[in-house]
Amino acid sequence: MYFKRLVQNICNGKIWDSLNDFQLLYILQFKLRFVDYLNTLNNTDKDEMVKIRERSDGITKSMPVSLLYVASYFGSLHLVKFVLKHSNAQLKDHQEDKFPPLIVSCERGHEEVVKVLIDNEANANQSGHFGTTPTIAAIQNNHMKVVKILIENGADINKGDHNGMTPFLWASVLQRVDIVKLLIEKGANINETSKDGSSAIFWCCVMGYQELVSLLQDKGELGSISKPNIDGKTPLMAACYFRRYDIVHYLLKPLTSCDEVDKKGWTALMEACLNNDNGSWNTFLKQFDKQTGIWIPLFRLLSNKGNMVDAYYNIIEKLVDRTNLDLQDSDGKSALHHACEGQYNHIVHILTEKGASVNLVDKRKSTPLIDACFSEDNDIVRPIMEDYSNGCKPIIEQLILKDANVNAFDKRGWNPFFDGCEKGNYTIVKRLIDYVADVNKRYRNGKTPMEMARECGNQDIIDLLIQKGANPEINANEEADCKEELSHSYHNNDSSDTSSSDESDHDEDSSVQNVKHPISDREKGEKLLNACINGNEDEVRDLLELALENHVLDFSNRYGRTPLLEACKKQNVTIVNLLLKAGANVNKDDAMCWTPLHEACKVGEKDIVNLLLEKNVNVNACDDRGYSPLLMATQNGCQPIVELLLAHRAQVNFSSNARTTPFLAACTKGHFEITKLLIVKGADFNIADGYGNTPLMVASYYGYCEIVDLLLAKGCELDQKDVKGWTALSWASHGCNKGIANTLVKIKYKNLVRKPGDD
Repeated sequence: MYFKRLVQNICNGKIWDSLNDFQLLYILQFKLRFVDYLNTLNNTDKDEMVKIRERSDGITKSMPVSLLYVASYFGSLHLVKFVLKHSNAQLKDHQEDKFPPLIVSCERGHEEVVKVLIDNEANANQSGHFGTTPTIAAIQNNHMKVVKILIENGADINKGDHNGMTPFLWASVLQRVDIVKLLIEKGANINETSKDGSSAIFWCCVMGYQELVSLLQDKGELGSISKPNIDGKTPLMAACYFRRYDIVHYLLKPLTSCDEVDKKGWTALMEACLNNDNGSWNTFLKQFDKQTGIWIPLFRLLSNKGNMVDAYYNIIEKLVDRTNLDLQDSDGKSALHHACEGQYNHIVHILTEKGASVNLVDKRKSTPLIDACFSEDNDIVRPIMEDYSNGCKPIIEQLILKDANVNAFDKRGWNPFFDGCEKGNYTIVKRLIDYVADVNKRYRNGKTPMEMARECGNQDIIDLLIQKGANPEINANEEADCKEELSHSYHNNDSSDTSSSDESDHDEDSSVQNVKHPISDREKGEKLLNACINGNEDEVRDLLELALENHVLDFSNRYGRTPLLEACKKQNVTIVNLLLKAGANVNKDDAMCWTPLHEACKVGEKDIVNLLLEKNVNVNACDDRGYSPLLMATQNGCQPIVELLLAHRAQVNFSSNARTTPFLAACTKGHFEITKLLIVKGADFNIADGYGNTPLMVASYYGYCEIVDLLLAKGCELDQKDVKGWTALSWASHGCNKGIANTLVKIKYKNLVRKPGDD
């Protein structure tokens, strides 16, 4: 009666439930009795059973699999033989059959079932989902014996899946060393690449498999080290990007030059020097999302980047000796530009000592010094490892000592010294003023350094400027004339990418005074942008309707600056509100991936932040240095804004490209209340930045006793070391904070003498 009910359920399309039976799976005598019962059925009933497909409700509804497939899945050898004895039609390689029994038996490692299926003419080279072959399925699940069976029965060991991933590539990616050796022995093509051009050695460099890299090199993979994929990425670049230190060291041994560049102009040195991601790896990484879902977590785990550790600087030094340091990427940036942007002090030291050009300009006419000052001005944490104690002066000092041009301006008219005067950044001004050619020169806003210092009320800068010979008197007429001239020049330069045909038409007709030319959409957008820059609320109201009609509400200039971005920067709540009500895009960023929310958080305008959050702004958007709005808010100590962002699900542990978290920023700046708030929201207080600096280290160094006490009370790691091997106690002592140092020593002593069972 029980067997009859099982057969009835199978014929009703409930194959999975019927065969997923404890007795059928694990009790041999029961299996044999069930097959004996099936043999007593008439041919009509047998036909119906063999042809039936799964059609039960639930998760299996989308898998119309056959009885043979399910029997192969569970490894029910006797049932498989029964089905095949009656008919082997389900083994035929039909293109519409997405559930081949042979492939699932290979996935599950049922060796005897695989043999029986092949003996009954199953195609050893058929393809299933994603183009997966039986051999690939066996390799993915590490079934060595099944792979051998397939090879012995004529499986094509060079047939790839839909992504061009061959059995050999899969074995390499998943570190199946024994299978790799077997495939090499059987004549697999070790030079085959996936569709994106990535070779086996490339994949091994990504994953960090030094044993396989060495094996492939020994087997003579042709030109393997320099073989690029379709993005121009070489295995050496991959090893550098993913921080595979031992592999980089191994690959460098036979090389005398590492000047290969990818399609964005990046060298292996650039990949090694930097933690920031320029997006050039996106195409490669997207492959992971195209594989079967079960493999995605594995790929994500295996391809995680290693940390920037002190030992790796030796590798960078070896790359420097083999690379043209002044090679520039597609944006015109050299390795030194990127190191300055990322605030990598020790790398800047290595590059400049080896002769990297400190005055090389990129496509925006920005020099490494400009990038360094811009990044430091906007940086969340100036790494304490820039202290003189690690043998490297701060980046700006290093560049100046190498004759960096302090008086250079980029295409925007931006200069670090003048910008420092405008923003009241005494540190930048003090560091640069001795090298400024003219302290009375007017900036792009038409003002002198003295005028800007007075406007921002920074007496220290004023005193410093007077000491260096600045004119304390203000000539109002000269200021007005110069401001108008500079403003006109600046806005003309900003719109200089207007087509040459427009300019020639204008020149041709300039003699006709009374002819009114139609205003272009670009000019309409520029008018709105300038009105926002100037804070002219009435003009903005007048221009909004025209902007909507001509679709220029989100107009952006060559730097990506939109009306909303400028209104946020100017802290003009009224204009921001007008733009948002008109439908301005709250997530449109500029060329540096800087969003309106970034601007609002930087200037500390809570009302604007609130308005943006009401419009479903991306609260976790990061700029090209990896700075999130929360990072900016914690840097500036804007607790109300921090609370707003956290209430809207800002990610508390997001880190910048230099691996600075909001919590580390708050600790560095001494914002005690914010640190408490972040801990409540789940901040990880042991995460270190790219230099190994932890929150406890920076708080100890700067003498923030309340924060140190809070961290110790929460049980932070006391003995964690940075890249130089320094602990929080080392930094407390170096910062001359005896009270904190004594506290750390006492706690360390208590930990040493504590007995089992002590509280």
